[in-house]
Amino acid sequence: TGQREAFGKPLIDNQVILDGEGRLTVSGNDTHRVFWTQFASQDIDLNFIGSELRRFTIVRGHHDKGGGIYNSGRLVLADSVVSENTTSGFEPFESGGGGIYNERHGHLTIIRTLISDNVAGEGPEGIGGGIYNLGALTLTDSGIIGNSATFSGSGIYSERYREDPEIPFE
Repeated sequence: TGQREAFGKPLIDNQVILDGEGRLTVSGNDTHRVFWTQFASQDIDLNFIGSELRRFTIVRGHHDKGGGIYNSGRLVLADSVVSENTTSGFEPFESGGGGIYNERHGHLTIIRTLISDNVAGEGPEGIGGGIYNLGALTLTDSGIIGNSATFSGSGIYSERYREDPEIPFE
């Protein structure tokens, strides 16, 4: 299925569709990140279709980057809820994406998903309560409400690295 434990987190590094059928809640129990997605290899394959998470509720994840989801691959998140996840860190730009952290090589598409009540930062440097985006991000028919950050971007904090011309703005 492309899943294995990596650094204590479920890692998705293969083309897979996971469907929670609207009945599955996955919790990090306030101690670890819930999902981590990445490209299958170190070489970025722009033709890689990616993975899809459908009809999940992702709650109570905790990490310094991406409490609920850390994405450095291609991910479609559809018909889901990402809520009550947190990040912590006291170094500048080291505590981001309470709900979701989208890395600079990440391609993230969010469809009909609620991102709510996530928190970035226990210290003064929390960025992107709902989403911290450094990659390509597409939002469709989704809600981002009630998130908070101790520094900037309560709902979404988004910036692009210009050093990667291979990934176009979407």
